[in-house]
Amino acid sequence: MKGGETAAGVAEAGSKQSKEGVVDSKGDAWSLVFLILSIIAMALVISSSLVTLVVRNNTVADTFLELYMLVFAFLGLSAELRRFEGIRRGVYLWLRYFYFLTTYSGRGLFYIFLGAIAVGGTPLRYTSCVITTVLGFLMFVVNCFVNLPVYKDQ
Repeated sequence: MKGGETAAGVAEAGSKQSKEGVVDSKGDAWSLVFLILSIIAMALVISSSLVTLVVRNNTVADTFLELYMLVFAFLGLSAELRRFEGIRRGVYLWLRYFYFLTTYSGRGLFYIFLGAIAVGGTPLRYTSCVITTVLGFLMFVVNCFVNLPVYKDQ
């Protein structure tokens, strides 16, 4: 590292880089699109889970599923918030145990999984399922072809 820089919150080589090189404008644009879509998708998952918990008469298994979905949605949201340097160190405290979420491919597969367990029930639930699953596929595929930002945590 260069003098005066700390490892936490510093992107590789002092700028946003991928394993293959510097992030281009496409990578920056896609990361912004993923941030916005992830916030929307996780808000839908959280709201559909809360509505299901409050409105429906759930079994114990359904209640645990909804609670898991809430936790998973907050994990996905916090993984997206790593992009902001001021939040990165705090998010790392719990995200280090789910480190696969720090990559776009890992997050894409995670969103596909979250979309799969969100299926069923209400129109809000189906909407959150479709948006989350499509976001996961899109994130995974785009990461194969575009240099997206990689952030260092430590």
